[in-house]
Amino acid sequence: MKRPRCVGPSAVALTEFVMAWMGAAAAASAGRDQLLVAVSDSAGVPEQEITHAIDVGRRNFAVAGIETSWSVCRRETCALPPEGSYVQISIAARMNFSIPGLAPGQVLGWAHKASAADGRPLAYVFHNSVKRAAENASQPVSGALAWVMVHEVSHLLGLEHAPLGAMHATPRSQDLILVTRGSGFAPVQTKHLRAGVSRLSAAANSPRSGR
Repeated sequence: MKRPRCVGPSAVALTEFVMAWMGAAAAASAGRDQLLVAVSDSAGVPEQEITHAIDVGRRNFAVAGIETSWSVCRRETCALPPEGSYVQISIAARMNFSIPGLAPGQVLGWAHKASAADGRPLAYVFHNSVKRAAENASQPVSGALAWVMVHEVSHLLGLEHAPLGAMHATPRSQDLILVTRGSGFAPVQTKHLRAGVSRLSAAANSPRSGR
């Protein structure tokens, strides 16, 4: 699958990423796990909704021992750091490609695992499906959006589905509530998440990354 083009004309977006990148370097030197998350929003998600979702995502990863820096781009093209130093989430209004065995309306998001193996981790979130899932679970859309973003990023870091929380196969009400409270991960999952961040950091510092 072709990776979306995201190279940017925006000095503001570039400055935001440079600051986040510097923060990541500082955290790494202090021995803390750090993950950059680049969110590209082409669905027009309301600012309050995406801000709350990011805050929830940040709290869940913090409990797992991972500091996350998030940046949101609402333009067609966005400034991004070098490959291997970040995870990208692309929010689309609806699913615009096919996955064998799944109907488009059933899919809330998708982690492109091959991109993670290649050092360019990319996940998709489909906002129309997220809104429908929130309605079915009688939970706020921002909570469902947070759940899907955390779920797909965690797939990119190596987690598989689990019986409860952020990694349940579908977001039930109890799963959304756990994530909203910042309790989306079981202790055993946090070890795998941190190992995934270490693999990403190693890719960022490998010769093929160009750094």
